[in-house]
Amino acid sequence: MLEALPITIHGYQFLEEIGKGGFSNVYLVYSSTYNQQFVAKVQKTEYERNSKQIRAFTAEVDALASLNHPNIIKLYDHFFENQYYIMILEYCPFGTLNDLMKEEKNKSGMNSENFKWFSRQIIEALNEVHKSNMSHHDIKPHNILIDGYGRPKLADFGLCLQNCKNDVLTSSFSGSLSFMAPEILQHQPFDPQKADMWSLGVMFMYMLTGELPFKIITSQEQLKRNIMNCSYDIHKILPRKINSIIRRLMMPDPNRRFTCEELLNLPFYEKITQNDQSRSFNSSISSLKMSTSCVATGLFRSCSNFNALKPNENFDQVSKIKTLSNYSLNKLTRQKTMAPRFHRKLNTFQ
Repeated sequence: MLEALPITIHGYQFLEEIGKGGFSNVYLVYSSTYNQQFVAKVQKTEYERNSKQIRAFTAEVDALASLNHPNIIKLYDHFFENQYYIMILEYCPFGTLNDLMKEEKNKSGMNSENFKWFSRQIIEALNEVHKSNMSHHDIKPHNILIDGYGRPKLADFGLCLQNCKNDVLTSSFSGSLSFMAPEILQHQPFDPQKADMWSLGVMFMYMLTGELPFKIITSQEQLKRNIMNCSYDIHKILPRKINSIIRRLMMPDPNRRFTCEELLNLPFYEKITQNDQSRSFNSSISSLKMSTSCVATGLFRSCSNFNALKPNENFDQVSKIKTLSNYSLNKLTRQKTMAPRFHRKLNTFQ
């Protein structure tokens, strides 16, 4: 989309293209003002200003501007420049949940400990969306990013629906087919927040088994029929408590599905401790096979604000960076100018 790189727009230096969607391109950018990397989501205005694509861009800006949660992607800036709509977003160097699930260690699904740690944070993010009378409307692993500390971040609010109160139904039949609730495919007005919970259940099953519950057997029409009939399979034996969570989220009757608040109040999630979180972080991040440049970017960005911390602040983050370094040092040693600098940064916290 942007042909000549690097270029500078509104003080952001566009370094490289790192992703591409149906109507948007995503770039890694650098701000000398903040001495920090961000992501720029760019959409060309070759469409009519009231088109579906432009409305989605505006909906995402409005949603992110009104949400503030550690597990929701942050919007820092947005502007119009030379026929481009541009959003400046938080940079998550460790990819998506879908990338994590494709790693060899997770191809047959996460273990219960990692699932509990990741899923609770995703539920908390979605709960914040629902409490703000919104529906994400496109819950799937591709839309869960992983930041420099290994935390999941709910992203891509282009299909977000607002003003979703308990008595308001919608007829917005969009989303990703494999994660769509059956009531959406029936093309009748439905509660979008309850449809989010179905999508959450499908994603949780994928996280636990490495497979989607509904497979395309012969055609998309067959897939639609299987979803509408709730003909799904759990592909491996799961712990009883987790199995019951999945089945409640994927109830054919939307009114019988868990809400986010009900999920968070389950004993399964109430018993998470700081040690559980630390162990799960270490296990999940160590399974990521990142390129040298991605590792270095993530580590240095995570360390970049440590000089401003008091001695006892965010000690858990320091521990996470040290743990991540054990996996990454063999990659960093090839970059002789970076490894010593990284070691010096870590040694200040010993």
